[in-house]
Amino acid sequence: MILSVTIVVFIYKRFPNLKMSKVMPWIYLLTAANFTRTQVETGEALEPLNVDSTIFTMDMVLSYFGYVLGIRYFFVRSKQW
Repeated sequence: MILSVTIVVFIYKRFPNLKMSKVMPWIYLLTAANFTRTQVETGEALEPLNVDSTIFTMDMVLSYFGYVLGIRYFFVRSKQW
């Protein structure tokens, strides 16, 4: 996750005219859609095996917030916000 945030920050820093306050809602939405899709597909794969996916679900939620808030934390204090 730290590597992902670092890559996103590095890429967006290369475009100083881009307003991150306008991009962040898209990052929130598309990241949530991706994490939800991953959760559903993993749940479907684990269901026949009778594996409890509670820990995986909690990890996905924490990862989502860590990812989007990590990006936001870096840019909210910059001129790009």
